[in-house]
Amino acid sequence: MKIEGKGPKRIAAVAGGVVLLGVLAVVGGFASRPAHEPQAATPVASAVAAPAIEEAPAPIGEPISRIYFEPGSANLPPKAMNELSVALGAAAVKTGAIVLVSGFYGTAGGSGNDAELATQRARAVRTALLRSGLADYRIRLSRPAEATAKAAARDARRVELRVQ
Repeated sequence: MKIEGKGPKRIAAVAGGVVLLGVLAVVGGFASRPAHEPQAATPVASAVAAPAIEEAPAPIGEPISRIYFEPGSANLPPKAMNELSVALGAAAVKTGAIVLVSGFYGTAGGSGNDAELATQRARAVRTALLRSGLADYRIRLSRPAEATAKAAARDARRVELRVQ
């Protein structure tokens, strides 16, 4: 079927394609879970608790996305969904790959809560990934890392995503 022009048929075909890609991304997250992986019952209390920062695998290569936050805030910025879409698309293509979420902080502010704020930012990104349909077992949070001394102030307020 050939769809020409900008009429309703073309718009419907494009919209259908976008919906299909979204469904495939969500299904890909569920379909890539190994059949032998045990399904433990999740207590209600742990569903509310913040995810633990664990020893995540070492970062490989350059990040696929970077999300920059406002000073002192762990709220996702408006442009975050664009960056999350890039990571979700890459994760959909790489069956079984994890999304490594790494928060960064600087010490220039001297508040002492910088590492905690970096953790809150990483958790906000994790929550957005989960709400977008990425399976929990495919997301790893790394420990907060200090931005280099030469980094710009904005780099100390970032969260990086790698699909590996």
